Amino acid sequence: MSQATVLATAESRTKPEFTGLDRFSGYAFKLFGKQGRRIAALFPDLRGEIQKSDMRITPEGLAATALLVTLIAGIICGGLAVVGALLRFYVLVAPISFLPVIFFLIMNAPTSSQSSRSSALDNEYPFVMGFMEILAGGGISAIAAMRRIANAAKVFPAAAKEAKRILVDIDVFGMDPITAIEKAAQNNPHKPFAEFLYGYTTALKTGGDVMSYVNVKLKETFDKRSSKIRRTADTIGTLAEAYVTVTAVLGITLFTLYQVQAITARDQAGLTSIFVFSFLVVPLISGVWIWLLNGLAPRQPFLDMRPFKAFFASIPIGI
Repeated sequence: MSQATVLATAESRTKPEFTGLDRFSGYAFKLFGKQGRRIAALFPDLRGEIQKSDMRITPEGLAATALLVTLIAGIICGGLAVVGALLRFYVLVAPISFLPVIFFLIMNAPTSSQSSRSSALDNEYPFVMGFMEILAGGGISAIAAMRRIANAAKVFPAAAKEAKRILVDIDVFGMDPITAIEKAAQNNPHKPFAEFLYGYTTALKTGGDVMSYVNVKLKETFDKRSSKIRRTADTIGTLAEAYVTVTAVLGITLFTLYQVQAITARDQAGLTSIFVFSFLVVPLISGVWIWLLNGLAPRQPFLDMRPFKAFFASIPIGI
């Protein structure tokens, strides 16, 4: 292999990978860099909010991206407004009033990203605690435990990201492990996990029993999760009763009324209403209930997609 080939291979391996959002925000910063800096100065807490989120962008870049998206939306809304004015269809003029909303939604995107990051970590947190207890019982150090978690991305995807953030500060920026873990706790939106990391570093600093600390936190975590599951079960039971009332009881009542209407009036309107309720309303209500139950159900760190694939594959047959 020639030297040029080796250099090209090494360059391709070290070349950073940019997403479409990274390229878009970079282009936005080229256009509105000065304006982005001025707007970012008006939001002093924006940098901390971004650090707690999953977004890889600077406050200035976020402000520039918000300006570019607002500009593009303004051009589209302006064209619709002109068409609406010419056709006297003034509903098309209304979207132009949402331009400030679009700008502030993008500026508040780190807050939404924090919520997603915290929710994903909350699903894995009890199981990560159990995994760390096993590692602590085996005498594994804190850094070695983080490396094990980082390599378990298929089982703990959210926790693996958190571990990789700590390892980057240690391996790339040369931080000591305790400082890196404290920084991760400071910038983590999930309060229980942040408190666990703070306590973990305190135990390391004072020379305390790390295994005992992890055991106590694990018991506390699973007690809270058990209480949450009990509350969720009660809520799901209430929703199930409401679903039976809406679909079964209401369905039987409407079926009887529509059937009587079809017999007495001797028209097909009653039968049409029965078909609409049976084949449109009931599936729609069922879909809403499935969405609500899916939001309330306790999450697991590993998601088995096979039932979902079977469900979607059976939809054409059901239709």
